Amino acid sequence: MQSIDFAAKRKSSQIYSLSTRILTATAIILTIIVSINIPAQAFFVAATSKEEIEAQNNKAAVYTPEWDPRYIAIEREMTDAGADLGDYRHLGLEAPILKDSAVRRKILDMFRKYVQQNPTRSEIYMAQYYIALLLDDEIKQDMMLTQLEMKSGQVRWQAVEHYKLMEERYPRFKDLDVILYRHARALFENGNIKEAEPLVEQFISRYPESEYKEVFKYYKARCELNKGNPGDAYRILTMVLDRSDKALDQTALNYYSARSLSEIAARGKWQPDAATLLNRIMQYAEKSLQGNRAYHEDAIALYKESCYTMAAALYPDNDIKSLTARLSAGRSQQMRAQSQALRETIDIVVKDQAYDLAQEHRRLGDIAFKQNSFKAAQEHYYQALTASPEHPEAGYLHYRNGLALAKIKRASEAAREMHKAAYDYPDSQYAEDAHFQLGYILGSAMRHYVEGAREMEEASRRYANKASAPKALFYAGEYYQLANDLQRAKGQYNQLARAYPDDKRSQWAVDLVQKIEEIEAARRARRIEAAKNKTSQDQPLEEDD
Repeated sequence: MQSIDFAAKRKSSQIYSLSTRILTATAIILTIIVSINIPAQAFFVAATSKEEIEAQNNKAAVYTPEWDPRYIAIEREMTDAGADLGDYRHLGLEAPILKDSAVRRKILDMFRKYVQQNPTRSEIYMAQYYIALLLDDEIKQDMMLTQLEMKSGQVRWQAVEHYKLMEERYPRFKDLDVILYRHARALFENGNIKEAEPLVEQFISRYPESEYKEVFKYYKARCELNKGNPGDAYRILTMVLDRSDKALDQTALNYYSARSLSEIAARGKWQPDAATLLNRIMQYAEKSLQGNRAYHEDAIALYKESCYTMAAALYPDNDIKSLTARLSAGRSQQMRAQSQALRETIDIVVKDQAYDLAQEHRRLGDIAFKQNSFKAAQEHYYQALTASPEHPEAGYLHYRNGLALAKIKRASEAAREMHKAAYDYPDSQYAEDAHFQLGYILGSAMRHYVEGAREMEEASRRYANKASAPKALFYAGEYYQLANDLQRAKGQYNQLARAYPDDKRSQWAVDLVQKIEEIEAARRARRIEAAKNKTSQDQPLEEDD
């Protein structure tokens, strides 16, 4: 029994000692809180009205002697380094807090040590706040310029963790709306939209009168768009578009409005009509090119994609009629575009649409040509060139158009097309034959022998190592011969015989040179005989004695 009594007494003594310690600690904490002139509620006020929030903000921003001198010393370090702490709610949102990275890191370390060493003081709430802000500042000022992207991500994660810490540990912090805003902003900038969604819902329900309420409507729209609800996203965006709120990025609002409408268009759900919807997308895209350059490339790509989507939705077929209508719609958009960037984008779209139309005309032209419907073929080739003058295969189109024109006896037009194919597109695989055809049309069809001969002569020089060269030389000699320029004709034949002795035309050329020499000899003989006759006629007759 005595051992039991002793154990009970010892247990009772331990309980009493523990209770005394708890009561003593509680008394010390209460004494510290009471001794601080700025009440704890200044940091834990639930926002009831905008005026009350502003009054509390103004009161909290004033330095008072009752604040912990060690904390005040750290804030003084910040102000001496150029930080404006008068409006701490908006600190760092529009301009850097501290430009000197070494000073920023020094002050960050000071705040961290303060938090670690003074866990019971009310100043740690503002210290935690400044730690998060300075980490964000470090990303914007240093990491994006000088350090690796992975490091930037790590620092951004640290900033987000500090925002989370304040939300979890100090839910009645009087400026919690600022914490939520900065937290959400960091998540959206980092692309963590899904993670930001509950934060957005929490803010909208708890702070309907906050100065950031319009920004969170924008964030809500982003969340809806991310979930695949472009209609809801656009409806919300229209509520904040063109609002004069400096916290709203109008460039972003216009870009995401364009993106929402673009996704609506891609699903085929547009009202009142596709043309009106495309015009709205273009208007939003143009506005998004006037501000923050971060959205420029995305806005241009989005507009370009919308043009293709809308054209395909309006004119789904790939026949001549639909392709022509697409091109016409694209050119109409060209006339409406205001910014240079969008005009250049529409130029690309129109060029692609023109190419599609030209390709269809080319396909139909080739079919008609194979069926010997040369008139229909020529019309298709002509339309292809009209739609897309800078078509990547324009050389082929001019060449085929020239062939079709020659077939329907329009020789002068055929010659012009072959000239284009040969001279304007010398690297085309059809340039060689086009040059030969040009000489042939001039010499054989139009009987412009000298011009035809010159083109054949030029073709033989250009394509000396090609199969067409000996043929071109032969025709050049023939056309010069028909033009009665026997010396040049003989020159072309001789060159053919020397340069291409194994070609079948080489022997023909030798025979023709021999005939030309016979002709020349006969002509000389006739000239000599004519001269003699003339001399004898000019001598006076002798008189008889």
